Amino acid sequence: MPTGYPGLPDVLLNLFHTLQHLMPETIRSNVRRFPTATFFILTFLFSWGYLGLTFGLIGTGASGPVQVPFAWGPLFGGLLTVWLLGESVSGWLGQVGRWRAGLRWYLLGIGILVVGKEMPNLVAWLLGADVSLVAGTEVPIVGYLVSMGITLFVAGALEEFGWRGFAQVRLQKQYGAVAASLFVGGMWALWHLPFLLLGVGGFDSFYVYVPEVMAFSVLLGWLYNATKGALPVVMITHAAHNRPDLLGVSGQMPPLAQSVPWDGVFYVLVMAVVIWQVGARTLSGDGRLPEIPGKAPASASQAPAE
Repeated sequence: MPTGYPGLPDVLLNLFHTLQHLMPETIRSNVRRFPTATFFILTFLFSWGYLGLTFGLIGTGASGPVQVPFAWGPLFGGLLTVWLLGESVSGWLGQVGRWRAGLRWYLLGIGILVVGKEMPNLVAWLLGADVSLVAGTEVPIVGYLVSMGITLFVAGALEEFGWRGFAQVRLQKQYGAVAASLFVGGMWALWHLPFLLLGVGGFDSFYVYVPEVMAFSVLLGWLYNATKGALPVVMITHAAHNRPDLLGVSGQMPPLAQSVPWDGVFYVLVMAVVIWQVGARTLSGDGRLPEIPGKAPASASQAPAE
């Protein structure tokens, strides 16, 4: 396996090599055997450990900014696992530079997530409710862009380095794209379990949240594979979901619009259409899967994904 880190300063390069040589071979051997399991363990340890420390010191009422480092778990888990594998850390991080995917993919991803997030309000409008742009600001799009920017550069979108950029791209080599996406989606939902159990963060109930996240994961997996691993497309799409509503209902919300998780229903329907159109094995449209970032193409095609 490649052990270089092109583009990193010499000091860091030497430090990485030194630490790798000090790492017991038994640990490195197990990481090579179970790379995605290692990733998930490290991700959960980082995020749940931080959340436990934060809630223990401050309480479950800790504000959103305090909870932001929780979202860095998949990035940390992927980074450390790549390093333990002896693969190129800078090559893995460099996938964030794969932004030349075509404007249509960015618009498609944002469009699907904007419509999905607004589905309860759109259903309410169809049922006759008074729906308009969110009150309280003359330019609601500004709040939307600020929230999206924070998610993109500081919080939730950074998760995509791990979910799509490490776990899915490896699992799908063996199990196929849809199966890998659903599994990653299930782990992604489980990762949020502390928030669901404690009733913080504004999440839906567990039984609503899990299938919604799994369908969302398939859609992000499709965007990742169809763009040959263009991580910025997935990150921006993720950020388009983690933002305030653009629409709001004045007065009473129609019961039907409130009682059904319409955003989840929408994601599941779009997921079904995508699978029908591009195929479950690769979700790419051309039958090919993206290469594993940070790993030499030859070894990536030979080594089995966990």
